[in-house]
Amino acid sequence: MKRLAPLLLAALCGTAFAQPQLKDGELIVTSNSSNYGVYAIDWKTGIRRTIETSGSYADVAIGPANLYVYGIASGRIVRMSTFGSSSTLATLPSSTVHGTAVDQDGSMIFAGYSNNRLLRVRGTTVTTLSTISRPLGLCRDRQTGDFVVSQWNTSFGSLLRVNRRTGTSSTFAAGAYLSSAYDIVHLPTNGNFVVGRDTTTYGLVWVTNQGATVTSLNVPNVISMTFDEKHNRIFAGTRNGDIYEVSPSGTIVSKRSFAGFRWTGIGIWGSRNVAPGTTGQRGIEAYVALRFEESKSRSFCAALALGQSPGIRVGGRWQHIRADALFFATACGRLPIFTRNFTGTLSSSGTASIYFTLPASAAAVGIPLYVTASGINPAFPGNLDLGNVAVVKVEP
Repeated sequence: MKRLAPLLLAALCGTAFAQPQLKDGELIVTSNSSNYGVYAIDWKTGIRRTIETSGSYADVAIGPANLYVYGIASGRIVRMSTFGSSSTLATLPSSTVHGTAVDQDGSMIFAGYSNNRLLRVRGTTVTTLSTISRPLGLCRDRQTGDFVVSQWNTSFGSLLRVNRRTGTSSTFAAGAYLSSAYDIVHLPTNGNFVVGRDTTTYGLVWVTNQGATVTSLNVPNVISMTFDEKHNRIFAGTRNGDIYEVSPSGTIVSKRSFAGFRWTGIGIWGSRNVAPGTTGQRGIEAYVALRFEESKSRSFCAALALGQSPGIRVGGRWQHIRADALFFATACGRLPIFTRNFTGTLSSSGTASIYFTLPASAAAVGIPLYVTASGINPAFPGNLDLGNVAVVKVEP
């Protein structure tokens, strides 16, 4: 397997249950307008398929096992494993939930707007992570591993940073430019946030980690967003049934309209091929699950890094990880003293597990480590089936 290391380095630098009904890269969207339900959209063709129409869904999130988890206005969290197969995972003590995020330990975080809470769901257990007034949008800060929350206010909105362990929060952006902030995504290359606003004009606003406005885009009534790591683009859904494909710099790439829908949530099937499953405690061996359904039984290679920016260009796509000294030292298992199974063969279902030992020193607490992997597959540009980049923050 050592022969894979030169291949990956040259290219980069120059299942719980299989779901054949879903295609890699499809948008999974929820609507709670006259057309209630969950739908799959092939963005290239614009073809929309119905998954379920039995409830008023508020958002969509992808768990570490690549099962879709949906928050409903009733407070139920429904897990869907296959078309027509669903079960209630938990019931939240909030009648209105919207924003969702996946933590590094695999638990789900939900913004409970109606009871002013950030709620953590681990298995079927629901706990309160933080008490925040009117939380609506929610994402994970890819640079720190903590969460960022948008607070709803029709005249003066704000963004809060929330510690993933303690739940303590602090405001880093506030003003009229964040009024009616509905959803939020984090861009890995430059660390900026994109905020979706339910306003008739300038529904997309770019904000730095320090709270300064970068730019805005005149897209109306944005209430759901997701970031496509494989293709470096944002998808923004509106209450008017439109979905915009937007570049990270703020240019509309394409648009599709679906009359009679209100897109409350957007996710991308296959967007989380690399999913941490541990707490990140210092000194332990971190466990990370891989799933590359289009590269079954093929070789894979993993690597670590200390950052994401500026990223690596691969076959016209972006691997959002920094090609630093740690990256070159660990790619394809070159540093076996700290890494295990960083190269190998994916199973017949496209899965594998990799491990790396977190620093034991107390001085390392708070340091984020970035992990990614790719399937070696000649069917993809640059011979790589790129995975997302996951961040594991070292904890006490």
